[in-house]
Amino acid sequence: MLFFIAVLPGCSEGPLCLPSGASLEPDYEVRFQSGFGGSVEVIERESRDADIVGNEEGLYLSDWQADLEGGPTFGDGKLFFEAGNRGQRDVNMVDDPADASNRVMQFWIGEPHVPQAPQDKARIQLGIRNNEALRTFRYSVKVRLAEGFSVLEEWGKAIHWLTLAEFWNNAPAEEHTFRVTLNLNKEQDGPLLWNSHAQTQALDGGPWTDVWESRNGTAPVPLDEWFTIEVELREGCAEDGLYRVDLVELDGTRHELMAVRGSTHHPRDPAPDGFRSINPLKLYTSGELVNYVKGEGEALRVLWDDLSIATGSAAVD
Repeated sequence: MLFFIAVLPGCSEGPLCLPSGASLEPDYEVRFQSGFGGSVEVIERESRDADIVGNEEGLYLSDWQADLEGGPTFGDGKLFFEAGNRGQRDVNMVDDPADASNRVMQFWIGEPHVPQAPQDKARIQLGIRNNEALRTFRYSVKVRLAEGFSVLEEWGKAIHWLTLAEFWNNAPAEEHTFRVTLNLNKEQDGPLLWNSHAQTQALDGGPWTDVWESRNGTAPVPLDEWFTIEVELREGCAEDGLYRVDLVELDGTRHELMAVRGSTHHPRDPAPDGFRSINPLKLYTSGELVNYVKGEGEALRVLWDDLSIATGSAAVD
């Protein structure tokens, strides 16, 4: 695992990579889970967003309205597209290609659909917003990167923007904007690899500034097969902030993708108030990338299954 770390002044500096054997077992409580079966469905309201409603009988805490939005921690959960129509991007429930009796959720992007100069972009994300004091959480989700991602392995260009998850503390247009992002990257002539970074942005917008970055070019990026991503985040400064990502292959093999001790809020924020907005499921990238995949006769598709989100008070022994 390779790390490049940069720290802004504000929080005092400390060890940024977890020591070997560190305990990461705070007291967590599951708040919501979904396998996207039962009565779960997507109701598109307009070109910008859609609702997910329904539940799965027999699965505890699986109601998207009563348990996710009506629970003690999270505000509202919506799908966000920013723009476009269902012929350009879509979210729906489909049969699992490995098990037709299992229903999963699909993010599908066929062409760029969000106008932006100098080129359009593409976005689908689950946004869980207006969270109350969400300072420590973890989640797991099964992921399947479908055919379009294999096409990217052959693209003769570097990829620096292909987001699969993002966590905000605080959101854009708020003071002390800060985000942690989980990405797929690629060197010009290399395979897909895992990347994360934490960044700040000025209140009036403008470029993003790196606080830290972590890259893993040795762990696998499974294509067209299921794997599980596990993410853990703890709000804190350089000494006690925590960001950890593991990947579990279909055969149970576990890979540590990221293990970072560093700021998980804006280093100059005098009163951090938790992750007010999180995107645990996301597909966000450039129009150039989407058009390349389209030109190769494919679309960008991500399948999701067995989402579980837990919160708790963290303590690293």
